[in-house]
Amino acid sequence: MNNPQSASSEPQTQQQIQKQSARPCPVCSAPMASGDERCARCGATHHPRHTCPFCQVVAQAERHQELRLICPACGAPRVATARDAQVSQAAIDALRTARSARSSRAVWRVAMGLTVAFGVLAVLVFVGIAAIVGLPWWLWMVTALLSVVPIAFAVLAFFKSRGRHRQFQEAIDAAWVESARSVAASQGSLDVETLATALGISEQLAQHLIGMLGASSEFSTSITDDGKLELAMHGRVRVAQPVLTQPVLGQAVEFEEVAADDGRVDHRMMTP
Repeated sequence: MNNPQSASSEPQTQQQIQKQSARPCPVCSAPMASGDERCARCGATHHPRHTCPFCQVVAQAERHQELRLICPACGAPRVATARDAQVSQAAIDALRTARSARSSRAVWRVAMGLTVAFGVLAVLVFVGIAAIVGLPWWLWMVTALLSVVPIAFAVLAFFKSRGRHRQFQEAIDAAWVESARSVAASQGSLDVETLATALGISEQLAQHLIGMLGASSEFSTSITDDGKLELAMHGRVRVAQPVLTQPVLGQAVEFEEVAADDGRVDHRMMTP
């Protein structure tokens, strides 16, 4: 016969285990399981992998059209990581470069706009004054030369903003490649669907990251039977030492002379 007391004690033990593994939410004190990253009641995020590397606020990143992911507290760029992974230092450095390049790009764009507006306004004012009051030809020449200065600075600002934009895009891609590299290093090989699931990104972005990783010497890409792009790490190549099975008589004499001078030589390789 089954003991009813032992049967009733099993559910109590499971409840005690669940109660011990649960932890209260620091925001609303609602019970949370040990593996939960977000509180179901208030929506607060508590997992360390969601920590912003710039402001150190633990919050789930928000999607951004240009930056892909941003911190909801400070607006800094972020990257997605696997569940049990942290943002690498290389990814943080790339994000810092992207943030600086984006700010510099905005400054050069504003400078270009203001310079163009000032140049156009100055030319219009001078033309209006010249239409009312007749001006000599040399004054027209001076005005034309002076109008070249803001135009030249506007062209310089345009190319500077383009350079910063290119630097920003390269830094953002480098940060996300580092995040994808950590996933590939932990799994050895992965495809587009696996990377998209691990980082919580679209398959289009995952395919772009796999293509960039495949261009490096650490990884290689291949097409699977079902037409999917797959990434694999290069293994270490072992170079086998050549074994002399049938040595020439002259070579055997040289080997025996070396063996007589140096006792570390393997005599087993000298036998024909």
